[in-house]
Amino acid sequence: MQATIDAYARWVTSQGKWAGPTTTFPDTRPRPRPLPITLRSAMAPLAVHASEQTGLARAQRALAALEHAHTLSFEHGWPLPYPDGGLGGGPELDLYLLDDLPRDALAAADQPIHWAAQDATASHALVDARVPEARLEACVLSAFLQAALLGQDPAEPEVFRRASALYAQWQLLGAAGCEAERSDGLHRPEAGLFDSSTASEAATAWLLSEIAGRHDGASGRLLRELWQLARQRSESLARLRASPNLLEAIALALRNAGETFDDAVVDFASARARSAESPRTIEARPYLKLPQHLPVHEPGLRPYGSAYTRIDMTGAKPGERLDVWLRGENGVRWSLVAQRRDRYGRGLGSVAAPPRKVPRAFIPLELDDRTAEVWLIVTALPAEPETLPTHEHAHHFRLILDRKAGSRDAVR
Repeated sequence: MQATIDAYARWVTSQGKWAGPTTTFPDTRPRPRPLPITLRSAMAPLAVHASEQTGLARAQRALAALEHAHTLSFEHGWPLPYPDGGLGGGPELDLYLLDDLPRDALAAADQPIHWAAQDATASHALVDARVPEARLEACVLSAFLQAALLGQDPAEPEVFRRASALYAQWQLLGAAGCEAERSDGLHRPEAGLFDSSTASEAATAWLLSEIAGRHDGASGRLLRELWQLARQRSESLARLRASPNLLEAIALALRNAGETFDDAVVDFASARARSAESPRTIEARPYLKLPQHLPVHEPGLRPYGSAYTRIDMTGAKPGERLDVWLRGENGVRWSLVAQRRDRYGRGLGSVAAPPRKVPRAFIPLELDDRTAEVWLIVTALPAEPETLPTHEHAHHFRLILDRKAGSRDAVR
């Protein structure tokens, strides 16, 4: 792990005059008007602001949750927000409980911090005053971490802040997230990764947890340190350096560990298949009714989205072969994986067709007497590896399935 971090640090510091992509400073959200209830913590630089309608008791519970969020973040190495120069009446991080927010928890930028060593901004946190009591702690933690991460790297896309905060909620609270649960990323796999939908944010956070589980023992250290290493010092606040972003940082760390980001996404799609329970996202096909030309899959797949087809192998004979063809639209790279499972759902091995820009793939899968079902996993990867989606429209594909007598040349 330390070798991975060190290699990435050398790459960042070796860059010369900046000629890469840039982005503008994030839109600043005007601070809410002064609210009649203001509570300031005696433990940490924190304050909660609420209306009379929200009530003192709710504000007190929010302050307790905010203090807990500060303690958890400090103890587990997550960044803390910058002081805001008194914009909320004092230097503390201000949390506003409002009832007209577009999301249950979010953060907003105030003004650049010029004295910081890297690009940074003061920020404040906002939580919808109407969130259920059971989710208040998670929402306060989410808003706190979003404000801290926004302050650390104002050029980073919002989806990374939200997904990282969601991952931290699962890690630190061991409970469902503020606005999304893991099931949101499970039941809508076609939504893909790295866009603003709740399902995509949940799936992105789940991907981060899968990577963390393999590379840092699920401690979150890799993600926290890559956030720091992705920070930049821009020449102009009007043109913040937009690269490396967190995706590029993760991809480089994986390459230094002998993996690729494509590998991580395809493995993640397989992990979702092992957990899949939603009939809406799984097409079931009986082996004995093959060959079949399946209809165009609906819904289409957004970038990094996946779809699943389960084939019931009842009646299959050992030595027979399942042939799978994929035909997809142009504009993405298609990944096709075939997994064999026994009658208990345990994996017996898989075969993958390497992703490529040609919109077709083929897998010949030799069967044996242990194979009770076969799962076909299709994933739409961006045309250029290790990049954020440049659009959110869906791409469609269809599968052609056939069964044939076995062959010694079949791929196992």
